[in-house]
Amino acid sequence: MLYYELNIKVNGEITDLIAKKCVSDSAKDDPGKAIIRRLNMAAKRYLSGSEDRVFYFSDYGEDKIYAVAGYDYNNLSEIKNDAETIFKKLIDRKVNVTVNEITVKYFMNRLENICSMDFARLNMHTITRKLKIDYMDNRTYSVEQSIIPEERLTYDEAMEKAHELLTGDDFADELKRIYSDKHPKEFYGHPVHYKISADMADSAIEEAKLLTRCLYSNGRLKGRRIDCINKITDNCYEEDDMRNLFYNAEGAAVVIELMPHDEEEGNYASTYEQVIEFLSGLIRKYANNVLIILIEVTRMQGLSKKLVSKVADDIDIVSIGEGEGDAKAAEKYMDYLIKNSSLSGFDADNISFDKEKYKASEVHSMFNSWLKSSLKERVYTEYSSKAVKIEENKEETSDAYKRLQCMVGLNDVKSVIDNIIAAYKIQKLRDGYQKSENAASRHMIFTGNPGSAKTTVARLVAEILKKEQVLETGAFVECGRADLVGKYVGWTAPQVKSKFRQAQGGVLFIDEAYSLVDDSGSFADEAIDTIVQEMENNRDSVIVIFAGYPDKMRRFIEKNDGLKSRIAFHVDFPDYNTDELLEIFKLMMKEREYTMTKAAESTVLGIFKKAQYVENFGNGRFARNVLEQASARLMKSGFSDVNDKESLFRLEKDDFNLPALIPQENIKTPIGFIA
Repeated sequence: MLYYELNIKVNGEITDLIAKKCVSDSAKDDPGKAIIRRLNMAAKRYLSGSEDRVFYFSDYGEDKIYAVAGYDYNNLSEIKNDAETIFKKLIDRKVNVTVNEITVKYFMNRLENICSMDFARLNMHTITRKLKIDYMDNRTYSVEQSIIPEERLTYDEAMEKAHELLTGDDFADELKRIYSDKHPKEFYGHPVHYKISADMADSAIEEAKLLTRCLYSNGRLKGRRIDCINKITDNCYEEDDMRNLFYNAEGAAVVIELMPHDEEEGNYASTYEQVIEFLSGLIRKYANNVLIILIEVTRMQGLSKKLVSKVADDIDIVSIGEGEGDAKAAEKYMDYLIKNSSLSGFDADNISFDKEKYKASEVHSMFNSWLKSSLKERVYTEYSSKAVKIEENKEETSDAYKRLQCMVGLNDVKSVIDNIIAAYKIQKLRDGYQKSENAASRHMIFTGNPGSAKTTVARLVAEILKKEQVLETGAFVECGRADLVGKYVGWTAPQVKSKFRQAQGGVLFIDEAYSLVDDSGSFADEAIDTIVQEMENNRDSVIVIFAGYPDKMRRFIEKNDGLKSRIAFHVDFPDYNTDELLEIFKLMMKEREYTMTKAAESTVLGIFKKAQYVENFGNGRFARNVLEQASARLMKSGFSDVNDKESLFRLEKDDFNLPALIPQENIKTPIGFIA
């Protein structure tokens, strides 16, 4: 449902109407209140039995009456007519009605005022429950609502604004499709949805807003409201609030930031599988009537890969990567961000743009720093660095190489990575003296079972090579089959090229790469051919890392000679042994401030020993699942003894349930003398 505020200008003063129509004692005491009540009674009678619209008169002025309304997106053309009809039934005066779309939160605020002023004898709780709109304040996610401008953009205006936001070729290509003369300027449903990737969510959301405005400008959206969901927790499916959000978003847009609230790097507990299942179900259910825009943060992709893969068979998703611009364009974007901030009256005269190219996320990061310093140096000057020394408690964060060396186990992997880094550095030094026409390949293949830290190490490799100046940006772009293989003719090659553009100066990480090899007649072969070509075209600017199960990856490489000849390094990630799993488990406990008894530690060790006989048991991911299951007991206890902090953070033997973690039928009998 979409929500609106109505401004009803009356021909004549409101007090004259009241004097003629409202003669009760209450009218004499509070005439304005009386006429608002009468209008609400008329609206209730007129809309009696209607399930797809609500109408409440909310306030009055000298010659105006105000109202709020909620209408199904199919009935928006009836709003003005209903207002005029309701008014005429009570008072035979001509009115001029203007309508403006509002957020659900604003609608609820007006509704609360109506109830508190007793304008309609309404119960706030009853109405919000009936309309399913009480979903704004929720502990399992956050939602921010906004309304895009009503002014419709021409194609040239849209392209100009896209350039201002430093969008890339993907965005420009989609604007051409949106503004195509071949398409009707009416809404019949959503043929495609979107995934926007960027280094920062803020810049991706700016693109999402512009994209939404362009669709509205072409009649492809009924409403102008955007519901942006972020900080998603692992139990968001336990309440109806998010279901109600989607229910109310028909005709509007929902933007979902796919980075979970706890910001873990890729290895989510099993509960996040339920989140993916839950979100994919909502997306499939409302895909025709709700525009879905997924926001993927490239440095921390969170739910992105699995969610996109889950819904890819049912809906078409257009991938849009982050663009970049020159210093002049970056400066213009900074001015745009400042103009739309709380410090719009200030300028960025202390910021210099001295690089050749800038990503939108880089400008956003510079803007955030400028905003923070300007608040102290220009607005609240008593907190300036000159006026007061502000103590900053910053934890020392080790660099990527140190983090790699501190990872549990992986001794052989660390040794191979050291060799790779050394080889890259030597190659770069040689290139400084004499550029070779046949530069050595720099691409890699990572093989190992799930949870063996392939993604984490690949991300660290990108950071390390950036620091060593082997890579220019250190960008890390993770993708899978769903991101590379298009559903229609002509889609696959552009999608592959888009991923290479996003990864410029960094690493393109293709997980479960073996899934690109099939005999189903899809466009997977085209994807592989394009990947091989782009590896050659971008051999100096992009390092591709293929990852997956050992056996499947071996068959994948052997099937394509072009790939095989371009892989320079093969890194095998072994499964963690029992002691390493226990060490990982203890590190996770320390991060969450848990302790455990000796009996509990013995139980955990036994669980890890059994887990190693389960095929693809999950490695480090399994260790996280064990901790999640154990800590769930504390949550279920309801914290009955809140004064006993030690018991709240201590794990006991009985907190670990082996059958729940490893069903008995999945445990294999160990072979030989392994123990």
